[in-house]
Amino acid sequence: MLFTVPCILVLNLVCTEALLLQASTSEPKITLPINVFNLANVPEQTVLLAQRTAAWIFRQASIELHWVDCSSSDSDDTRLHNCDGSATSFTVTMKLLPKEITRRFELPPSKFAFALRPKQVFIFFDRVQEATEDTGFSGLVC
Repeated sequence: MLFTVPCILVLNLVCTEALLLQASTSEPKITLPINVFNLANVPEQTVLLAQRTAAWIFRQASIELHWVDCSSSDSDDTRLHNCDGSATSFTVTMKLLPKEITRRFELPPSKFAFALRPKQVFIFFDRVQEATEDTGFSGLVC
């Protein structure tokens, strides 16, 4: 569950524009595509739990999340097109990063994620995993 907290906070940063668009249109819902690059090899069950939790939270604001697994080695043309960033102007790219990549950012250990507005999200999975080890939630994250 704690893995979803950084995901939600970071997604909140990149969704400001989407919320403004939703408020200015008459349609009750918008869809926010999110391309997920699981570079940290987070277990699929953990990713799905985080996605379901995030989807529920955003649904409360009439925003539907559309998740695209961009880590797959499938050669599906539609998936490849969606993952190259050209699908829509609102597509968010989320990268789940392993420890060796996390270190390159040289951010304090208290940082679990960050966003580059408007569409790039980086989650330091090793830090999230370490933070949940003593909480009883590590089974959800590992």
